[in-house]
Amino acid sequence: MSETLDDTRTPVPRGVSRPGHPALIGAAIGGIGGTVFVAANAPALPAPWTGIAWVAGAVALAVWCWTVLLARRVMPDLPRPGRSAGWVYLAGIAGMFLIMFAGSRLLAALDREPVQPAVIVVAVGVHFLPYARAFGAPVFARLGAALAVVGVLGLAGGLLVTPVAASASAVGAGLVLLLGIAADAHAPAPRGARS
Repeated sequence: MSETLDDTRTPVPRGVSRPGHPALIGAAIGGIGGTVFVAANAPALPAPWTGIAWVAGAVALAVWCWTVLLARRVMPDLPRPGRSAGWVYLAGIAGMFLIMFAGSRLLAALDREPVQPAVIVVAVGVHFLPYARAFGAPVFARLGAALAVVGVLGLAGGLLVTPVAASASAVGAGLVLLLGIAADAHAPAPRGARS
């Protein structure tokens, strides 16, 4: 990417130079979540998959760090979210915890607690979906749908085949979060956008 915008001599900043930008705050939260998904669930995988998960997670985190923090990128001024956005955010968080709690109770009743990581993936994915519209950020819809699908597949595999499928889906979800956020950060800025 060029050091300046095409139509001006304004330097394009690195992501790390705009720490209070909403896109960077959201990317940081997602990056932490993706890293935790990998770190918490890789040890539950059988060899050699644990090592492969650690390496994949490290590579995904390095890509995330480069594209989100170090690469020069346009971070346009974003419109202020509507009045209901805060309530949507809180409802999403509450819904996520409700899904986790209900899923945990159901799995405990079925004596299938090792499948819990997949329930967490589904809950995190579903909680992203309403944020796409509330915050005018389509990345939430893409990431939310991807995580929900990965979580449902892990849940099905964990219940029907092996509990390891649930941990594998959580590792996969971490990679999806890290690389999905990196891809969004690397996407071209809308025409005419200014940092």
